[in-house]
Amino acid sequence: MVKLINKVDRTVTLDDKTEIKIYVQRPNNNLVKLADRHKSKAWNQAVQDDVLTKKELAVLMTNRGVWDEKKDKQEDEITRRIVKLEQELYTGDGKSKPKVSEGRDIAIDIRRARMELRDLIAERISLEDNTAESLADNARFDFLVAHCTYYENGSRVYKSFEEYNQQSADEIAFSAASALGEILY
Repeated sequence: MVKLINKVDRTVTLDDKTEIKIYVQRPNNNLVKLADRHKSKAWNQAVQDDVLTKKELAVLMTNRGVWDEKKDKQEDEITRRIVKLEQELYTGDGKSKPKVSEGRDIAIDIRRARMELRDLIAERISLEDNTAESLADNARFDFLVAHCTYYENGSRVYKSFEEYNQQSADEIAFSAASALGEILY
């Protein structure tokens, strides 16, 4: 059973050594709906600004030779290999789990395969970071950080999404984003 985290407390030390206590609370259903609407607006704005969608990027990468069917097949093969190795690690041959030494070897093979996959898809992922979908996902996350972050006395740290956006590079914002990531992911 997975236990949900509902709240994460943080003490943030500012440059002047001042300590600020904050907490980030799991968003409620209503706030998630508002964040989803914010995400939709961000996606629409990105598309209006001619930011590529993931599908458009895929076509562009194929046309420019950045990504092709061979790389697609290679990605699928590595992914299948990782899944097979994970099954082997957790269930063994179906009759018994692997010995510790065998399990260690399988875990090393999994790690190598994941690194191989990461290296293969790194360029695609770096390009996908700038698609309309990624920008919209980031806007949704930032909206949630802005609305789920509180001082220890219960007052909100950010009065609005815009205020959070203006301060998103400071220590409090960074710590709050990290805490929300811990709660959600």
